[in-house]
Formats: sequence, C-alpha cells, structure tokens
Amino acid sequence: MRKSVIVCAALIAVIVVILLSVIFSNKSGNFYSRKISIDTLSGMTVQQRSEDLDLLCSQLESNVPMLYDYEKLYGISCSDIKEYYKSLAENTQNDFEYYAAVSGFLNNIPSTHMSLGFPLISSADEEFRPALAANRSFVNAQNYWFDVIHEECKKYYVTDIQPIIFAYYSGSYICVSEDDANEINRAELISVNDIPADEFIKLRSMTAKIKYDHAKQKPFRDTIVFNDAVGEKCIIEYIDVYGEKHLCEVYFGADLVMNYIGYFKQLDGLAEPDAPDAVPVPKTDHTVIGDMTVTKNKEMNILLLCIDGFVSEASDGKVIANVIKAASEDIDNIIVDLRNNRGGYFEYAKGLLGAVSYKDIEINNSVYITEECYKRSPQKSEYVLDEPTGLYRSENKEIIKGEMTQGKNVYLLISDHTASSADMAVYEFKRGCLGTVIGTNNTAGERDGILCLNYSDISGLYYTYTEYSSYNDDGTVSSVYGTAPDIYLDTGIENYFIRKEIVQKGGDPYTLENMLKWDSVLAETVEFINKRADDT
Repeated sequence: MRKSVIVCAALIAVIVVILLSVIFSNKSGNFYSRKISIDTLSGMTVQQRSEDLDLLCSQLESNVPMLYDYEKLYGISCSDIKEYYKSLAENTQNDFEYYAAVSGFLNNIPSTHMSLGFPLISSADEEFRPALAANRSFVNAQNYWFDVIHEECKKYYVTDIQPIIFAYYSGSYICVSEDDANEINRAELISVNDIPADEFIKLRSMTAKIKYDHAKQKPFRDTIVFNDAVGEKCIIEYIDVYGEKHLCEVYFGADLVMNYIGYFKQLDGLAEPDAPDAVPVPKTDHTVIGDMTVTKNKEMNILLLCIDGFVSEASDGKVIANVIKAASEDIDNIIVDLRNNRGGYFEYAKGLLGAVSYKDIEINNSVYITEECYKRSPQKSEYVLDEPTGLYRSENKEIIKGEMTQGKNVYLLISDHTASSADMAVYEFKRGCLGTVIGTNNTAGERDGILCLNYSDISGLYYTYTEYSSYNDDGTVSSVYGTAPDIYLDTGIENYFIRKEIVQKGGDPYTLENMLKWDSVLAETVEFINKRADDT
C-alpha cells in the first residue's frame, strides 16, 4: 500500500514537472530563447541595421494595439516616424549611432511603457531575467552593446562637455543650465536652425520621450539637451530674461553620451562615485514608508500622502489603507500626490482606492490586444474579436471594497508622469466621483498596461512595451489621452528655481512649509481647501 502511494506520488510529481515545463516553455522558453544573429566581433553592417529597424517596426505593429492611435492628436504619423528613422539607420556610421537611433525611435512613440533597455541583464526587469540569462546569444549581444556604449563614451573622457538644458514649462522651453556665460540661463528657446522649437522636437532623436500638453494642445519633450562641444553643430535662437533675442552656436545629439559618461568613468576608476547631496535640515514634519511620504498637519487640517510608486512592499495596499485610516482620523482633508507615480502593482493601487472610498467601487473595464498577442495568449477563451477595432477584447469586472467609515474631502494630484496602475487609480477615482482630481493630464496613462519585453533577433537590442490597450468612457484611448483632471493646475519655471535655491541653502525642499513655497499645484490645492472650508 505504502509502495503504491509512493509510486502514485512520483507519477504526480513527474506530471507536475512536465506541466510546469510546458507552461514555462510557452511563456518564456520559446519567446526568450530565440537566437540572435549579430556578429559580436565585427558588429552590424548597414544592411543589417536597416533590416533590424524593419524587424523592430514589425514587432511593434504586431504587439502594440494603440500604435496608430497617437497620430491624430500628435499630428505625427507613424509612417513619417518610420521613414525618418529608417533613413537614419541606413546612414549611421557605426553601431553606437544605430543604438542612439533606436533609442530615439522608441522615444518618438508616446507609450509610457516603451523604452530601450540598457544592455545589462541586471537592467532588465527581474521577471524576465532568468529566461534572458539562459539565452547565451542574448547575453553575448548585451555584452557587445555595453562595450559599444563604453567605447563611445571613452572618446570624450578628456572633453569638458557643458550641457545646455532647456526644460518644458507652461508651453515654453526655458534654459535651466548652470553655466551662464551667454546669459542663457532662464532664457526661452525660440528655434533651432530656424526650425521652431515646437517643430524641432517632433521627430529628432532625443532621450526625453515625446508627450502631449493637453492645455496648450501640442506635443512636447520634458527637456531638449544641447552642449558646447560634441555632436551636430547648430544655431539656436533664444530670448533672454531682458527680452533680447540672441543667436548661439551649440551642439546637439550627444545626450546619450552625457547620460552614460559619468557611469563609465566611475567604472574605469577615472572618477569618484557621485557625492551624496548636502545633508538637508532634518525631516521633522513627515515620515517615509517605502514609496510613500506621509505629512500630517492638524492646524491646516490636511493629510498629505506623496506616493511615488506602487512597488515597495513596505507601502503595499494594506499599508497605504492602514496609514490613511489611522492618520486621517481627526483630519477632514486628504491630499494624495501621484504626480511622480509611474505605476507598479495593481493591488497596491486598489488598496489606495478602497482606503479613500466610503462606498464599494465597481470596476467594469475592457482590455484590448492584437491578433498576434491573442495567438500567443494561454487564455484565449477570455477574449472575443472586437470587429470595429480589429482587436481582441477581454472584460475585467471586480469590486473594490470601500474602507472609509467617515466622510473626507479627498484630492488626487496628477501630472504627465502619472501612469499605469497609478492612472487606473485616478481613472476609477474620477469615474466613481470619490473626490477632486487636480493637476495636468497624465497623457499616455495606459492604466491597464502590464510591462512586456521583447528583443530584435538581429541586433539583440531589447525594449519594453505593453500589449494592452483600453478606452476611456468618452471613447478616447487611455494610452493617448490618459485621465483629465477636474481642475487644471500647472507649475511654472519659477517653481524650479525656488526649489533649487532651497536646496542650495541646505534646506529640505520636501517639508510641507518649503513645498508650499515652490509647489504651486500643492499650494493652490491648499488654498482651494481653505476657500471650501470658508464657504461652508
């Protein structure tokens, strides 16, 4: 009897192992064991670069359902993007230039989940690392591209490169550089080689991703980076703080080198590790718990929670809910700041939703994928063909239990950085009329986006994206339009310089007192709360 039990147990164990191996093979063994053809001794030919970009475009078209939905809003067609970067790829002089072109290409697609991965296995998301590390050709390709970037950066070790950075604020590009030799600091960029700044940013290869300003109704980049020594020579026109126009010769196109050169100098022992920031005044008015900073001010009658991600286990959904419940007991107004929250675990976002709601929240959402993704999906039965879109649709229905027992005034602060599961929280918060959403559109929200990873079988360059798309109640695509605030508030360039001055004087810019000096969105939200209290 005991022997037969052991035999049965052994058979069951074998079956389980076989099933697990089949499941693993379907999920990663096949998809991430594809052999990469790049010759890591000689690099890529011009033809291979052209074919590699074609392959990348084909992969995106097969797996990204909202790829063409950006065109109408942004005024930039995917065909124009492909033609521009196809020409760029075919005219690159070396593999580093091609790497920069691919990075720029992916940054011209507004998807918040899409970016080129840095060529190290340790840089890939931990979910994908085991399968990728088992693929020797993939590992070799990453080592090759790592060396390519390293060698390019080494060319400029003895060059003193001074960045000239224009940051986008309230519809304009304002210089925030340290060097003020040409009185360029705080100046407004007008044009580059006679091309208006708003047009210049549309196709050019940049490390800053293209986004959309829904208030000014135009595409933008967070930054445009020039320098005084390396790259393509160009002439910029700008207006200084006195209203005078100037022309200045600068260089463009070396932002990747400037991003990486410090890292590789340290790697080669030619630079000291970055020194820590000056020790600020002790943080006496707030507590940090994982991704969450908690500030309570009874005199102002507010509880401020800045949640910069839904990733840390130290501030998971239950912790967020418990903190809100305990800290808001004698407070009427809760401000939840999601302006720097790029997302993370959906369960954490749901914990936040439940914590700020006195009623149960019913989620009834549809998720769309391409035919190619549908063919690979192990849950085909959950999808049906949606003929109007040509995509496959799956319904998502669930109830999030409301945990709040006392009525509170809740405000969510959002920006164009709020994305993925953070966008889901904002969208359901607004749809459920749970409070007031304040800030700027979290364009490219992708509230149902789940991080996916793929790579080119030629170059081995890998990138992230999401294969899920969803629609807002008004029929707009979440990835394109995000969730609009109830009250539109933006920050101006003066906020940046006030904050910088606080840091230079050794202060902590994130105490509530100092935040109200430079964070105009938070300050105006507090004013709105006070006015609301006075009116009642």
